[in-house]
Amino acid sequence: MAEIVFDKVAKDFGGGPVVRDVSLTIPEGEFCVFVGPSGCGKSTLLRMVAGLESITAGEIRIGGKRANDIPPAKRGAALVFQTYALFPHMTIAENLGFGLKIRGAAKAERDAKVLGVAKDLELDGLLERRPRELSGGQRQRVAIGRAMLRDPQVFLFDEPLSNLDAALRVHTRLRIAKLHQDTGRSMIYVTHDQVEAMTLADRIVLLNTGERTAREGSLAQIGTPLELYHHPRSLFVAGFIGAPRMNFIAARVVEAFFDRMVAETASGLRIAAAVCADGIKIGDPVTLGIRPEHVTFGDTLAARVLNVERFGDSSLVYADCAEAKEPIVARAEGGTRLKRGDAVSFAFPAEHVHAFDAQERAVPRSVDPLAQ
Repeated sequence: MAEIVFDKVAKDFGGGPVVRDVSLTIPEGEFCVFVGPSGCGKSTLLRMVAGLESITAGEIRIGGKRANDIPPAKRGAALVFQTYALFPHMTIAENLGFGLKIRGAAKAERDAKVLGVAKDLELDGLLERRPRELSGGQRQRVAIGRAMLRDPQVFLFDEPLSNLDAALRVHTRLRIAKLHQDTGRSMIYVTHDQVEAMTLADRIVLLNTGERTAREGSLAQIGTPLELYHHPRSLFVAGFIGAPRMNFIAARVVEAFFDRMVAETASGLRIAAAVCADGIKIGDPVTLGIRPEHVTFGDTLAARVLNVERFGDSSLVYADCAEAKEPIVARAEGGTRLKRGDAVSFAFPAEHVHAFDAQERAVPRSVDPLAQ
């Protein structure tokens, strides 16, 4: 195990900063997930830890040692790629044992270790096959097994499940979670899939992109999955974390108290939010947000159903209304009878309404769902 420290790390390929001012400590044994929109630098950060990408500024320390100039092979990190990167002419056993062979391990030792890892990953019946004879999920397990046999201080995963179908993603995700549980090694996992981030991470690092990177640095928010979900610190975080995304409505403050705020939309609809609004002024513009599962069916906001997505256990209702630029999304019972064209009315419980000021910063909530 090893602690990983990013100290004011930056990367510029010549056209402006891709990664800017990243200071972050990943403790020994933590499973840390980097997530964010395309181009935010999450894979670049991972490659800098692995030593496959140079650092423009700052320092990375692995296990207390400055790693900037340490060759990739000596960093104690094992990287699992999105594209598997297996040797097509080798058998699965040879692919798994290749690193051990390069390091001079005796054949008997190699065979014993390869068989042990193959059994852990349910590959022991496939050792004489070649990669082309395996499914995508099996090939990814071979790549994971090869990383395990390096016995690294740090595991690095670069979108390892993106080429797999839904069922294989679930199965392989569970394998990776078990690997972390069994080894206790530090892990950094890059993904664009929020389900992977929410289910695997001890902590999520959400990265900015574009102008936000230049203005605020690369780190949008760091925290546990539930912290980012229930307490996003900006409009960007609130809109990125969660699928479907949070609903947003523009309004202006008409009442502000230490534990409650009321805002009015352009059409005159008033919506209350349980937030600490003592620093907010009457008339200030705000953006109100509420997640689909917290929208209830009531008599506050009139809308018309655009579409209903049915998942069996639940349904997502998309409805058009005058108050929002984009359709309001509400989670309903799986057996809902609502259909396209139906009139519907929603309500927004104040304890679930978020508020963001004119600078897109979150107004602190006065009700903490994590404490209930």
